[in-house]
Amino acid sequence: MSWDGRIIEPRPPQKPVDAVLCEHDSVERAIPPETTRVLLLPTGRIDPGAEFFYPQSHPVIVYSPARMPRAVQAALSAMTHVRLHLRTAGAWPLREALEHLRATHKVRQLAFVGGPPLFRKLVTEGLLTDLSLAWRRTLLGDQSQSITGPDKHFLPRAIPLTLLKLKRTPQECIAHYRIHPLYAL
Repeated sequence: MSWDGRIIEPRPPQKPVDAVLCEHDSVERAIPPETTRVLLLPTGRIDPGAEFFYPQSHPVIVYSPARMPRAVQAALSAMTHVRLHLRTAGAWPLREALEHLRATHKVRQLAFVGGPPLFRKLVTEGLLTDLSLAWRRTLLGDQSQSITGPDKHFLPRAIPLTLLKLKRTPQECIAHYRIHPLYAL
């Protein structure tokens, strides 16, 4: 983030996690190749040749509605490192997908790479426990969105946080927070 609270660029998790969660609009962002990647597809549409599916050294877990085009289903099913979970009742609700991920794939620590829509979903559904933010000495003004999306879409109320760690470098300040466990919007 910039000093004025605008998103500059997503970055991979700074500590080890079991997997990284992405939404369809963030599949081309940098994710460490040695990480299990989890993809939520609300429409079922994606290019099976996208970089997101490579390298093949770690699993890619895809949650999609069953209306995913047959050619895409066939291409993804042919990839031995892809675990495809289709839902006949439409798109996977976020909480249901995360519960399935934990039960089926034993994922306990999950980071996310995505923009404001995914962050808002995780926070408003009470699914986020920790938050790491990096601030850079940059002012962006209206050039990009804030962490919660367009300025008119702020969260309904403040999120109670406990600062766990603060690291300063000449280029940025990185803060790691714990979200209050009783927090719910």
